[in-house]
Formats: sequence, structure tokens, C-alpha cells
Amino acid sequence: AQNAGDVEVYIWNKTHGKDVGHTAIRVGDNIYGYYPTDVDGDGAYTMNDLKNSPGEMHINSKKEFNAIYNGDNITAYTLNITAAQQQALINNLINVANNPGFYSLSGNHCTSIAYSSLINSGINIVRPPTPGYGTGIGAIGINMSPHSFQWMLNHRVNSKYISGTRTFTVGD
Repeated sequence: AQNAGDVEVYIWNKTHGKDVGHTAIRVGDNIYGYYPTDVDGDGAYTMNDLKNSPGEMHINSKKEFNAIYNGDNITAYTLNITAAQQQALINNLINVANNPGFYSLSGNHCTSIAYSSLINSGINIVRPPTPGYGTGIGAIGINMSPHSFQWMLNHRVNSKYISGTRTFTVGD
């Protein structure tokens, strides 16, 4: 496929074993990340927010992103996609922003939204062959962690969609 441009999947590297990580997609100068709503307004995502809140798509410029996530360590996967796939991806991400649904750790969350946006754009990242699971797309996005999505992106079965990876610290 002709690489249309500047698209990366961002996966946060776990810090101190405490968090489950995060997944977002960068297209050009915009980073799209799906989050729960901070229902109680305490500035943190508490279990109440994670279990029972409307979702929201944050669309941050690189400058905003750098201010919010300064110091975070991220692995970025550069996508090798067509211009049509890139436009479809933008459209899918904006559709989520306009109709975000409810956030759920076992349904709509950062990784499942990123994954389904890719799939719905014709970027068919698949589960590698694993005993008891088989291959393919199916409902695997639902309970997928950022770590398992990273395993999929790293696997050779998806290499046609990945033109490179880099690890960086935000703000460096």
C-alpha cells in the first residue's frame, strides 16, 4: 500500500505497574484519544468514571498533547495505509467524537475505540494465530488491553500495516 502520510497508533508504556496504559491515534497534528467523562469532577479517572460514564473523544493538537502528557513514555506504530484509509480513519474518529457512547472497561474504551476505528477504515489488524482463539477480527477488541493490542501490532501477521515503530517520551 502507498503510505498516505503521517498516521501513528500511540500506546502508553505502563508506568510502575499501576495503570493499564492508554491507546490513541495520531493523524497529522491531531491526537485522538477516547476517555471516560470525569463524572465527579475531581480531575482524576476514578472507578466510578471508568464504570459508569459517558465517553468522550479528546482531539488534541500536538502542543496540547505535549502539555497534558509531558513525561509519559509512548510506543508509536507508524501505519502504512492508503489516502482513502486515512480519510476513512479521520471520519470514523470524528464520528466517535460526535457520538461517543458510554465508556466501559468491557466495551467502549480507549483501545477498543482505536481498534474498531482502524477496522472500520479497512485497516484490518488481526489477532495472530493463538491456540484456542484462531485468527481474524471478530469481537476481540471488546476486552483488549493496550498491551494485547501492542502484541498484535508487533506480530508479523500485521506487518503490512506497520512501517515502523519508535518509543519516545512526550516533551523530549
